[in-house]
Amino acid sequence: VLPGVRSLIGVVAVPSEQGQTLLDDEGKRPLVRTLREWLRGHIDPIANPRRWRFVDALPVDAQGKSSQARLAALFRPLRPEPRWLERTPDSAELELTVAPDLAQFDGHFPGSPVLPGVAMLDWAMHYGSMAFALDRQCLQMDALKFHQIVRPGAELSLSLQWNAERGVLSFSFVGGEHKHASGRFRLTEPSGRT
Repeated sequence: VLPGVRSLIGVVAVPSEQGQTLLDDEGKRPLVRTLREWLRGHIDPIANPRRWRFVDALPVDAQGKSSQARLAALFRPLRPEPRWLERTPDSAELELTVAPDLAQFDGHFPGSPVLPGVAMLDWAMHYGSMAFALDRQCLQMDALKFHQIVRPGAELSLSLQWNAERGVLSFSFVGGEHKHASGRFRLTEPSGRT
């Protein structure tokens, strides 16, 4: 049972070989639909899971046990849901609301949470890959600057620029009048060559 305003049942599952094939070939929705159809004849409708996570292995502690806390953590978001304002072949602009329940705030810092800089790097790379359909890895980071901390509830604008000729993804996070972070990623060629 997942905590929240309304209790929901979540499932963390390691797909069988057949399930993994369905997941790889058709995506999460067809696999969830198949599992829900099977569950329909086996459980009371009120117990139908509402949230699903498919993993390669269940998260375990040093004793090899999965705790409810470790499983529930898989349902906490790692990134805000983007609101795309502009997308062109070489630039993108999006808005992000930094929700207080993001997993990145765990332990960073209790009582006075601050978004870790590495989270912004992950977001820039993730949304850049989405915006420009990049299938590349980061080789190097340049001109990386963290100007101001980000607290829960912040509203951020993320500007992305893609220079395909140089293989460089530039980013800048701004909140209101304050710049929070900026930098550049130099990326591999699509085939993995530098």
